[in-house]
Amino acid sequence: MNIDAVHEEELKACNVVDIKEGVTSDNVAKLLGVSNITARRYLNELESENKIKQHGERGRNVFYTLV
Repeated sequence: MNIDAVHEEELKACNVVDIKEGVTSDNVAKLLGVSNITARRYLNELESENKIKQHGERGRNVFYTLV
């Protein structure tokens, strides 16, 4: 399985308008039907690939936007 394709599908599953404004791991978990831990893992992987940017350091203040 092509891991980049999986990440592209993850991005497509999230509403691009929401990502531009900022999404949380809770948003992603609900959209993809996965646990919060899995959503954070997806977001961390996308961030490490420089496809999204994390704002805030931890907790409720953390959200992500497209790069």
